[in-house]
Amino acid sequence: MTTTLKTVSDPGSIWDGAKVIYEYTAEQGVADGLLYDARKLDGDDRQGEAGQIFREQFKGQPVYLTAALYRLIERSVANRGTCNDWPGVCWDIVWMARGGVIKAQRKATVTGTGSGNFSLIITGCGRKRYQDLTATIDGNGLTFLIQGED
Repeated sequence: MTTTLKTVSDPGSIWDGAKVIYEYTAEQGVADGLLYDARKLDGDDRQGEAGQIFREQFKGQPVYLTAALYRLIERSVANRGTCNDWPGVCWDIVWMARGGVIKAQRKATVTGTGSGNFSLIITGCGRKRYQDLTATIDGNGLTFLIQGED
């Protein structure tokens, strides 16, 4: 049996033309607890209609949050000293991400993948007031993560 390996198409990169020997999908990340499907965040009472925000703003596109970003939002919402709720924080991410997502889309049209950074205020999740996030677009869809995460 012969296996045909996929080839990386990333012009200008040292990886352009390299053979892919292993691929980890977003679905595997969700199953392993490393990613959360943002479109399904309205599964319990705490999250309200957060998933609807992502479904409406990114129609037909898979959208994910990393586990670290998910936990950051959870801490913020659980903090009784703030008036945060899941839909509100998720809307803030979507609104503030628009510049980062546009940058990521521009890069993705050229190379197939792209990312853009943005900052927003999420109170009640620790000492840091401004959170530096990244929007990444690749073959799995759109992923929001904390800057510096892999």
